[in-house]
Amino acid sequence: MKTLLLSCFLIYCELAQGQSDVPYTREYVYLGAAPGTAPIPPSTSFGFLPGTQPPIVSVPPTNNWYTGGVGLERLLAAHVGVGLDLGGIVPGQGKILSNTVGSFSPNVYFHWEFKSAFDVFGTGGYSLLFQSFTANYYNFGGGLNYWLGINQTHGLMVEYRRLNPIDTGRTYNEIRFGYTVR
Repeated sequence: MKTLLLSCFLIYCELAQGQSDVPYTREYVYLGAAPGTAPIPPSTSFGFLPGTQPPIVSVPPTNNWYTGGVGLERLLAAHVGVGLDLGGIVPGQGKILSNTVGSFSPNVYFHWEFKSAFDVFGTGGYSLLFQSFTANYYNFGGGLNYWLGINQTHGLMVEYRRLNPIDTGRTYNEIRFGYTVR
């Protein structure tokens, strides 16, 4: 019995040690909100007097955008990784299919501590937005992976990412919630 317990303990230690070795690969799927920046409506006032009130409409307009996509990250060194994202930014109203914007983002990741259940990371890189046009953007942000299970091979992800145009264009703020595996 002692030999069996010792053997199981040694196998568990070997698996745990192999789990923390670098490199590892992380795949993820995300959904979230992408509240974009819109022009300030003329009814907005920054002084002491309130702005003029807009007319009441039966269906309130929305400036909300939503995002979804998949990604892959490969850790290259102790805390540094590279990854690719492929996603879409979908408007909250109007012609949804014709106004959806695709995004492709190669990024660099920095993980502060990836050996615990809480994996805090920062990211930044290039984004190519495409539809009937292409636009060059750069992005930066950060997030948290919370690894679940005994072997911590799957988990939950929350991330904030900001996409800024290199030339001119709309800025996107993405709040992502996802599921990740490694």
